[in-house]
Amino acid sequence: MLIDWPLLAAALALLLTPIGLFHGARTRHRALGSDWSDYWRRTLSHGFHTIDLLRAALGAWYLAAGVGATPQATGLAAHAPLLVQGAVLGLGTVLQTFVCKERHAACAPFAYMAGCALGFLPVETGFFALLLAIVFALGVRAPALFFPALGATTVGVGIVVTGAEINLAGLAAAVVFTAPWLLTLLFPRELTVAHLARRATSERLAAGTERK
Repeated sequence: MLIDWPLLAAALALLLTPIGLFHGARTRHRALGSDWSDYWRRTLSHGFHTIDLLRAALGAWYLAAGVGATPQATGLAAHAPLLVQGAVLGLGTVLQTFVCKERHAACAPFAYMAGCALGFLPVETGFFALLLAIVFALGVRAPALFFPALGATTVGVGIVVTGAEINLAGLAAAVVFTAPWLLTLLFPRELTVAHLARRATSERLAAGTERK
């Protein structure tokens, strides 16, 4: 197995650091099944979602580029890089999901999974798989189904794009993408999304001071 250690180290740092560790006092979590009519702007404006997308894409690209098989490798040795990559992506997904500031809740790592799809998979496969998964989740109005949908579309689009049968890399990625949904079924937690709390106005602060 060929390993570019600087790239692998960068991938580990980017992929295994839970974004939940950096959620500050203004970060709130809202369950996916709740009404989101007044929360979309505050959710999309939360800068950590953008950071999550970019660092996952870069980390997944580093991981794919930093671990490869030797040309003469056969049998299990030929699949060793995929085992390492799958283990890193799987562990990263578990950490992103379960490290949450809210008790008995889990973070729905939409941006993280999207970044992994764009960075780890071939560009056309990752883009179209992600697009179809988003359209499906919005169409059925079930955000949590984005994760199994992304897993399914990864396999389906991979077959269409390459014109080949299911490959192990696509199958491994599909399992990782489905993991947040599966984990909350196996270890009952409510999937939530981070958003920014409203800033307190001067009137609210004044009213609170008067009550005290």
